[in-house]
Amino acid sequence: GLITRGRFAEAHRQLRAAIEMDPLGPSPRLNSLVAYYFEGNTMSARAEAARVLELNPENIGALVQLAFLDATGKNCAAAQADLERLRKIGGGLPVTQFVEAVTDIACGHPAAARKILGELEGPGYPGRSFYQLALLDALLGQPDSMFEHLDQAADHFETAAFYLKVHQVFQPYRNDPRFIALAARLGL
Repeated sequence: GLITRGRFAEAHRQLRAAIEMDPLGPSPRLNSLVAYYFEGNTMSARAEAARVLELNPENIGALVQLAFLDATGKNCAAAQADLERLRKIGGGLPVTQFVEAVTDIACGHPAAARKILGELEGPGYPGRSFYQLALLDALLGQPDSMFEHLDQAADHFETAAFYLKVHQVFQPYRNDPRFIALAARLGL
């Protein structure tokens, strides 16, 4: 709740306390990574990802977050390396396809990303995240399908949908009536 409402200082205080109580647990650090990312502190977000991966080099959540950071930071080589690490442990997962599409966008291959997006949109695709599809739409400059996917994420009660107002990818759309309506629907 605190992160989704942009109350980062409070969130960091609580997450530091959680990390002190459970220094080896990945969840407080992953949540701290998310808080740092949404407040624009990518260096601290990377540090948290590195710590989680130091404790468990196969932590899928940390690899996905690191790949997203690298891809949205336009670091193609790093994003490709992150993707390869992820493929080794979760090659068949929808989230791996999401990371591949984000990497394709970062590396200048939007057509390849659109192909993956089309596959993930297929009927009954198991394990897909409509929120992640909306992120891809936003990165590809496709606002109409982005809002459709955000609505689907809300319909399916995806936790990530509550990051709508703090995610920088959606910033250009904050004055769009569809964004305002969805934020109100989510109680943001």
